[in-house]
Amino acid sequence: MAIVHYYNREMLEEHNRRIAEYNKENGTELKPVSVENPMWLGASACFDKKVKDFFADAEERFAGDDMSNKIFVWCQGESDRAQPKERYRIRLEILWEHMKKLGFTHFFCVRVGNWLDSQKIHEVMQAQEEFCAENENCYIITRAMSFMPCKNVDLEDWFVETPSEEYHNCRESDFGFGNPHINEKGFALIAKRMADNAVRVLREGGEPLLEKEIISKLIKYGE
Repeated sequence: MAIVHYYNREMLEEHNRRIAEYNKENGTELKPVSVENPMWLGASACFDKKVKDFFADAEERFAGDDMSNKIFVWCQGESDRAQPKERYRIRLEILWEHMKKLGFTHFFCVRVGNWLDSQKIHEVMQAQEEFCAENENCYIITRAMSFMPCKNVDLEDWFVETPSEEYHNCRESDFGFGNPHINEKGFALIAKRMADNAVRVLREGGEPLLEKEIISKLIKYGE
């Protein structure tokens, strides 16, 4: 699901305003989205209500607990694989601004993996890295998904070194199924890395210990 499916009408209008502003400043022609297309508004109202109800229920059930940290976990990006980095970055910023209004305090991003178009999806990865580096309480919580090989898609120079064995057989396509979705093994590895880094951020006040960067077009983010 594309990132703008999580937008309400106000967010869509803000998206188009920022896109127009960016185009004017940079001489680009990034396209706006239609605020009249009902498919853009499919998830927003439902998501917002569920979040508010969940927070209210948790505060009632666990009134004596510290609930000051509310974590928004973002594990998405493949549907936006053809988006220019600049547009995806704008969309992330608007999404996080809205999540903060709902009460979230931290943004944990599972960096996206390769998906059908290795020529462009690295720009989504770059946008995720830059957004988290430049915004307070926003973190790449793991890069593990990015290192799970995608058969028949990864370019010859996609990785600077072969991913270690733990990242292999983490997609449905590795077992003959017709799609490259992450499987149970892959998500178990992602969850373990997320949990370790969540402890570092939320309990120890530190930074995530991220995996060594091995994607050729993102090496600078691992330095």
